[in-house]
Amino acid sequence: MNNRRGFTLVELLATIAIIGLLIGLLLPAVQSAREAGRRTVCANNLRQLGLALHGHHQSMNTLPFATNALNLNVNPGYWGGWGPVRMWSVEIMPHMEMNSLYGKLDLTRHIWDNPNHDLLNNLRIPAHACPSNPWSSLNKPIDGAFCGVANSQVPCYQPSLGPQRVDGRLPDCSSDNSYCSLAGSDFNWADSKYCPGMFGGRAPFMCRFAAVRDGLSNTIMLMERRGELLQWGGMFCIMQQGSPTGMRINSANMRVDDASNSQFKNNMGTSSYHPGGALFCIADGAVVFLDENIDFQLYNALGGRADGIVAVVP
Repeated sequence: MNNRRGFTLVELLATIAIIGLLIGLLLPAVQSAREAGRRTVCANNLRQLGLALHGHHQSMNTLPFATNALNLNVNPGYWGGWGPVRMWSVEIMPHMEMNSLYGKLDLTRHIWDNPNHDLLNNLRIPAHACPSNPWSSLNKPIDGAFCGVANSQVPCYQPSLGPQRVDGRLPDCSSDNSYCSLAGSDFNWADSKYCPGMFGGRAPFMCRFAAVRDGLSNTIMLMERRGELLQWGGMFCIMQQGSPTGMRINSANMRVDDASNSQFKNNMGTSSYHPGGALFCIADGAVVFLDENIDFQLYNALGGRADGIVAVVP
């Protein structure tokens, strides 16, 4: 006689409940482990870009410009008054094992002219893509299209403008001509006196390491940014390259539903998909994670290259 019996309904439900509880406990740990892996890749990307910038400085004795779209120091100052328009991501290509592509570009022409446009359209460079950003595999902002090279890659990293005024003060900065909106600084001029960070805004300021008087280990060089939130901030767009420290990390003033140019000041600051903050490449090449609740004055001091405030990276 067979005395074996199956599960009762109560036992089955209890087993299912226990399995569900275990899955609920394990899932956050799995997600956390996946994010830790993505963050490691992101940090390596920043490290690679930092090394490329150092390589550029070694060969040219200066960092590249963020973009050379404007230069009010010359006449005409708009759209190539300085020369054919391009940006930092193009300038560092020879230092990222991209010599073949770089050699095909016609640097006597604007970046949106052919053959440049067709060579860069839909191009993806892995070192510029943070795997935590779901838009990094796409070539478009959250709405509309990028300017210039329309199908530009969504860039996840930007050079630091420091506490530079961006058409006046930024939304997170309570007053103009202050530590977060430096008096005399200007997004549209190339002279070093207008550029408190390691890069300029729309104008072709090129910084030498010798000008970083606060110390390379105390100054931000690169930071993360959600590039899908800026229609004029694609990889090969010319106008909104660089991020100022006058916006807080993952600012509450970001417009995550609007990438139009009317919101560019809200969306230009450091931002990421990493919980609690963002990754930065310091000018000495070190990569650090800064908490989004970092003291705002300290954060801006880290953005300035020669303000006399030798801030220590926390």
